[in-house]
Amino acid sequence: MSGHFRIGAVGLLSLTMAVVAASNSASYAALIGFEAESGASATTSVSTTLGSDFIPALNDNGALGGQYLTRSGNGGLTTPDFASNVLSYDVTFAEAGEYDLYARILFEVDGSDDSFYYGNGFGAKDPLASADWVRPNGLPDAGFPAATYFWINLSENIGAFASGTATTFTVDSPGVQTIQFGGREDGLYFDAFAFGAAADTFTDQQLNQAVTTTFTPPNEWALTGGGVYNTAGNWTDNVVPTFDALFASSLEQDAEISLDNPSRSLNSVTFNNSNFQYTLAGPNALTLVAGAQVSTTGTHVITANVAGSVGLNKLGAGSLVLDGAKSYTGATHVQAGTLQINDLDAIDNQASRALDIGAGAAVDLTTGAA
Repeated sequence: MSGHFRIGAVGLLSLTMAVVAASNSASYAALIGFEAESGASATTSVSTTLGSDFIPALNDNGALGGQYLTRSGNGGLTTPDFASNVLSYDVTFAEAGEYDLYARILFEVDGSDDSFYYGNGFGAKDPLASADWVRPNGLPDAGFPAATYFWINLSENIGAFASGTATTFTVDSPGVQTIQFGGREDGLYFDAFAFGAAADTFTDQQLNQAVTTTFTPPNEWALTGGGVYNTAGNWTDNVVPTFDALFASSLEQDAEISLDNPSRSLNSVTFNNSNFQYTLAGPNALTLVAGAQVSTTGTHVITANVAGSVGLNKLGAGSLVLDGAKSYTGATHVQAGTLQINDLDAIDNQASRALDIGAGAAVDLTTGAA
């Protein structure tokens, strides 16, 4: 198999994982994205038909391209009901394959306007047929934040109170496919959509760049050395990240970041520095929610406890060192690069859980792992 364990000086090990699997997919597979309000895209060609229930594009500096779509009025609907309440996109796919559907959305601060519809497969859908639609709902209960734009993989996560079944999308041959969305609540903003190979996981930055090459630089660690996470002045936007954290090129030395907030829950952590090493340390835990992504360029370390119930997705060509035991549960997916552990309790090795190693990726068990 193409993914593999590289075992150091520990002798024979008995792994109690339920599954040790290797994906046959490439680390970087097909990814296309487009603006909700116009179909504009950096990666594909899209033609749009926007229902008249949707307000003309509104301006917002936080949206990709500076604009978003929202519905006029609350429907409380069990289906989209009318063609006027449907967004339709004819999307060109250059590659056949199985794709996940992503959406970049925002729902307003009280978290109640978080539901909408998407077609449960390609093609034009009947606005009155509930069997044609999936309804994401209850996103705050699944760990997604109010009042901020975020990417959600709708093929894997449709919230705590959804109707229908999350689905992937099959492209049998290159060409044009139609995807449709329906509105339900006026406090939900549609910013962008994307399709990515179902066997792979993508960072927010990759998804953004599939839509447009011009977007607001992300909030990132601003110091040249270490410090405490929960200080606004340590971040470029003077705002402490509450969903996605980026540790990039500011360092001039190896540095330790202390997790000083006992309730720090993050969808993604990205380390993007090949020259110096970040270490995320306690005293508190890093709790992974939603996408549970940790992406690395270079080699970076987490000595703090990693908590959460949705597993861990390792992305990026670099190395992630999980130092010591961790308490998170769920499957561990090593999509790219190397995951290094020195304690088998660093990953969830309950009998019901899987360790999935992508093509070209690896897991290193270092001296003393037991």
